Amino acid sequence: MITFITGGIKSGKTKFGLKIGQKYQKKVYIATAEPFDEEMKKKIDLHRAERSGCWETIEDPINLDDAVKRSIEFDFVMIDCITVWLNNLLYHQKDLNEYIDRFIISLKDMKNDVVIISNEIGMGVIPLEKTTREYLNLLGITNQNIADISDKVVFMVSGYPLFLKGELNNEL
Repeated sequence: MITFITGGIKSGKTKFGLKIGQKYQKKVYIATAEPFDEEMKKKIDLHRAERSGCWETIEDPINLDDAVKRSIEFDFVMIDCITVWLNNLLYHQKDLNEYIDRFIISLKDMKNDVVIISNEIGMGVIPLEKTTREYLNLLGITNQNIADISDKVVFMVSGYPLFLKGELNNEL
């Protein structure tokens, strides 16, 4: 089962995903962040501390499909986050369509429970700068594609989940 969690910055997405993963014994966290600056280094350290020692970690800022394939032995997979991953693809000048397609295909083959985290950044003003608008559109379309293949879609607001697709059963 794939659960897609989206929402604004600091809306509780990662915390909610980690909460879902608590009931699993064999779980892995796929991290996409690269420590480009001090602020990102601190954020990565904070996320590591949140997971405690009961999570395995796969760090792959580019080849998310490979990371998904390497996670097949786990009962639960959490991918955090699509927003940063797309930024990495742009920064490293990768073929966006190829990498996104490979990631979506890898998800369709998953037999374990998966949580995917992504930001919802399209609810504000339209940016003046063209590159920023293109990124916003790319993330919005990618989020839609992930939501389409997900069993559940959750929108986080101020730490509370709103179920947009599927419903809360025994996740927590």
